[in-house]
Amino acid sequence: NKFELIRPFGPAVGETSMNLNLIDKINNFVDKIVKDKEQSKKLDYGKNLAGQVTQEIYLPKDIVAGDLLNFFAEITKTYVQASSNKQITKFNLKEVWVVLFSLPSLLFASELIANTGISFLKK
Repeated sequence: NKFELIRPFGPAVGETSMNLNLIDKINNFVDKIVKDKEQSKKLDYGKNLAGQVTQEIYLPKDIVAGDLLNFFAEITKTYVQASSNKQITKFNLKEVWVVLFSLPSLLFASELIANTGISFLKK
């Protein structure tokens, strides 16, 4: 994956692209959840976050496991190396959620990624 480190203000921000298969995996899961009011309420992660955008859907570990987890690990490793010239020796992704906007875009975020300044935007 191409990775670019930018510093428009304050902390460095990493920019990269996500494999379409991973985006489809997340979108298919979220599409299924938002159609089910009970599951949508159960997996709404907004109450755990500072602000409420529209709806934040928690991604369970079984959705994140495998290629998606590996993607987050690799881009985090790349970000830390590029921004601080340090190496990661251990990676632990705590939580991941998808922020739904009223616009046709998704912002993928996680506690770790929010703390490191990496975000993903698919338009």
